[in-house]
Amino acid sequence: MVNDIQDVIDGRSLWCVAHSDAIDFLNKLPDDSIDLLFTSPPYEKCRTYGIGERMVGGQAWVDWMVAVVSAAAPKVRGLVAVNCEGQTRGYAYSCVPFLLVADLHRAGFNLRKPVAFHRVGIPGSGGPDWLRNDWEPVVCVTRPGRRPLPPDLPERM
Repeated sequence: MVNDIQDVIDGRSLWCVAHSDAIDFLNKLPDDSIDLLFTSPPYEKCRTYGIGERMVGGQAWVDWMVAVVSAAAPKVRGLVAVNCEGQTRGYAYSCVPFLLVADLHRAGFNLRKPVAFHRVGIPGSGGPDWLRNDWEPVVCVTRPGRRPLPPDLPERM
C-alpha cells in the first residue's frame, strides 16, 4: 500500500513521500495542517539534485522563494524555516538569502531573527579569492505573536 499526503492528514499514516512542484503541493494542503516546514531549496544555479533541474538565480530565485513562502504561510501553524545560501561567481556574492529576508519583510511577513546552520564548508570552496564558509542562514517566518511552541516544550530553550 502506498501512502499519500491525505493519509497523513487524516491520521492513517505518519509519513509519505511526494514528488511535486513545491507550490502546487502546498496549495493542495488544508490551511493549518503543518506544524513545521523546514526546507533547504536548491540554491540558485548551484545545484541540480540529480534531476537535471537548473534553478534561476538572483532576484528571480528570490521571487520564486517568496512565492513558496506565500503558499506555505496559511498551511503552517508554526515555523517556516528556509535554509539557503547564495552563490559566489566572478568574485562577487549574490546575497540572495538577505534579499529574500528583505522581500519577505516588504511583503508583510512576520520574520524572526535568522539562525545559522553550522556546517563544515567544502574544502577549497572559498577558492583562491575568499574564505571557506562554515555556516548558512536559516530564514525564519511565523505568524505574528509569541513563538509557537508545542505544549510539552519548555518556554526557555
